[in-house]
Amino acid sequence: MLTVGLAELVDHCGQVGVFVDGANAARMPERLGGTEDAHRGIDFQKLKVFLESLGRVAFLRYYTARDYTSGVEQFFRVLESLGFKIVRIETRTFSDGQRKGNLDSRIMMDAVELADKFDTAVLISGDGDFLPCVKFLLERGKRVVVLSSQYGLSRDLRMSGARIVFLDDLAKQVTCLRSASRGRPVTPTHVGHRSW
Repeated sequence: MLTVGLAELVDHCGQVGVFVDGANAARMPERLGGTEDAHRGIDFQKLKVFLESLGRVAFLRYYTARDYTSGVEQFFRVLESLGFKIVRIETRTFSDGQRKGNLDSRIMMDAVELADKFDTAVLISGDGDFLPCVKFLLERGKRVVVLSSQYGLSRDLRMSGARIVFLDDLAKQVTCLRSASRGRPVTPTHVGHRSW
């Protein structure tokens, strides 16, 4: 596993393409080690500032399933105002009644199709399903940075050759307390949705 310091990242990122697995990103703060951090959420405004410190951001994409509550639209409008493109994936209903959107496949397709637009892909997810995509990008000379919580990062991504940045190490920079009432942080929980 290749964990890196922020200074090393800043020197080498060039054009940055950002892919946020919305379902996985929503669970990251819950997977942070300390009890204090269990009540934190990703503040996407702070996250954007961090991402801009890495290099010139070519695009920001946030992927979500279409199966969400109406209150989430406010969250999406805020993300769009920050420059994120919201990519909505249709959900399928399985025989057991579970509904699921295949975000992973869409993120991987987009990463391959958009590869000529970035030098560095930043994947905000810990899901091991991304291993083939990470390997594909690395083989084509792209840098890949995986941003995940330490306990939410799959073994496959740990061993993938991507540069790993732990949300645990950035918690104060890119998260906020979910109960904050002033300066309303840009987290899903502040617009009525708790399950991402």
